[in-house]
Amino acid sequence: MRRALTRGGACLCACVGAVVLVVGGAASPAAAHAELIETQPAAGALLDTAPEQVVLRYSEPVDPFDDAVEVFDSSGDQVDTSDPGHVDGKPELVGVDLPALDDGAYVVTWRVASEDSHPIRGAFTFRVGAAGDTAGAEAEALMDRLVAAEGGDTTVGTLFGAVRFAGFVGLVVLVGGAFFLALLWPAGLDDRRARRLVGFGWVAAVVATVLSFGFQAAYSEGADIGGIVDSGPVGDVLGTRPGRVWLVRLALLAVLAVVAIAWRGGGGRRRAGVAPSARSVRPGTVAAVVGVGLALLATISLAGHAGAGDLVALAFVTDIVHLGSVAFWLGGLAMLFFALIRGDAAGLAVAAGRETSTVGAAGVDTEVEASVAAETRAGASAVTVSVVDRFSTFAFVAVIAIVASGSVQAWRQLRGFDALFDTTYGRVLIVKVLLFTTMIVAAAVSRSWVRRRQVWASGADDDTGGDDDTGGDGDTSTVAAAAGPPTLRALRLSVGVEVAVAALVLAATALLVNTVPGKDAVSPTFSTELHGAAVLLEVEVDPAKAGLIDVRLVTKTHGGEPLEAVDVSAGLALPSRDLPPIPLELESQGAGVYVAKDADIPFPGRWTLSVDVRVNEFDQDSLTTEIPVK
Repeated sequence: MRRALTRGGACLCACVGAVVLVVGGAASPAAAHAELIETQPAAGALLDTAPEQVVLRYSEPVDPFDDAVEVFDSSGDQVDTSDPGHVDGKPELVGVDLPALDDGAYVVTWRVASEDSHPIRGAFTFRVGAAGDTAGAEAEALMDRLVAAEGGDTTVGTLFGAVRFAGFVGLVVLVGGAFFLALLWPAGLDDRRARRLVGFGWVAAVVATVLSFGFQAAYSEGADIGGIVDSGPVGDVLGTRPGRVWLVRLALLAVLAVVAIAWRGGGGRRRAGVAPSARSVRPGTVAAVVGVGLALLATISLAGHAGAGDLVALAFVTDIVHLGSVAFWLGGLAMLFFALIRGDAAGLAVAAGRETSTVGAAGVDTEVEASVAAETRAGASAVTVSVVDRFSTFAFVAVIAIVASGSVQAWRQLRGFDALFDTTYGRVLIVKVLLFTTMIVAAAVSRSWVRRRQVWASGADDDTGGDDDTGGDGDTSTVAAAAGPPTLRALRLSVGVEVAVAALVLAATALLVNTVPGKDAVSPTFSTELHGAAVLLEVEVDPAKAGLIDVRLVTKTHGGEPLEAVDVSAGLALPSRDLPPIPLELESQGAGVYVAKDADIPFPGRWTLSVDVRVNEFDQDSLTTEIPVK
């Protein structure tokens, strides 16, 4: 026994460790959803000499595709550049070499995949030499057309979401069903319905994973449905973090198939003279099933949001706890509804037929037939009641783990209530929580069924076991027995509701995986007031994110009246990177309002805004504030 446990534990550690080693190197701390923070040449730049390269800097490592960077002249002809790739070996830099460019205006379009597999795209223009305003306007119009044409195919996005959903369902049914059989219902190894359910999960997981390569390629490239079989982009996906994770998943699914065959053939055993319900599973086999199952769930974490961003280690651990608990609960529910309870119902239907025919002919006159009749009236077998009872206890613990780990995940992906209510990610998360709450209510009904069944059984035993003169609990149990047992139909109904809502929960989860995290989608606005000796300065930065921002300054008297200043100048510096102040080009909009539009902030961090306000010939205020830029 001890040797089997040791081998099983080693298998568990080896499976999870293999996944982390193969793909863990790619799960580096980053922003979870890449953003373009700097371009060379700068967007809108007017250059005296033609650049030799186009280089784009992102907030995190990205995966460039064949058309990651394309350059066009103002007439729409594509410039012959080198193949896009990482610059100087830095995964956050992507660039192409340029030929000798003539004077004129040019458009650069770009499209890359984030660490969390989400594609991002955009475009900008620059001018060289004597390019006039007309050429610049033509380039701007061309840029708008190119960006609109690269919007992606909605059919591909919709089908990719369906593939992700199928993959989630398959893994949950497969892993959760295997956990259920190994830990709670070893006799289910002999049940055809249980084996078919686990087999369905395995097939769905394999098919969805294989399809993911093609759909990820078409989704990232913005291609139509035919792009899922394009060997070039599909080959590119193999080199990305999600691609490597999916390869590992397929290998683990193959391992699990081998484990299942061994489990079916010899892992579960019967002792001589013991009923099938007493079938047991060797501890080593249980550990192997749990280990491979957790490793499969780890591939979901590493291919999605948990594998990128800050606090990756915390995210990975909480995600495994969350997914393991979800798989056990939802996969167990599927096993209850489609295998255990259905099998019991079929057996009871046969038993009811036997009872009816026997009573109609000569009454129930044998001990066996009496037992069958009693079981029919009870509405569920002792095995079903025992399994449901134990599953109910385990599921209660799983729900607590789901709530705790889900709260940590929500905090990591949102970081504020604004992102909860103002982003698609937050709104989908709210829907998921409401569905989860509905499941808990249905689960409470199932637990109530178990308790009522136990009370009825206790009352029936007391009623048949002899006199009870003490009253109290005995009387209550007897009354419960006289009232009859809770029917199997009631249990099937409550579990069926749980299964139906669970499907919706998995659909919401698939949407979340394919949605930009709330903390990255929200566009926070920074505002504050600064008080000088002669001026009250209102500051607004929108959005307070790396990239292009608008800075709005309003000068007032301390009484709140507009103040027309003689001169206002401002600059932004980033001391943590030793970046000197970047001057802001302020335009007066009257009534003491000064605006700098499309100021380029290349990096996130705590930027220092310095503002000099000269009120008159003698009075000048120098004011500073820190702006947290995401």
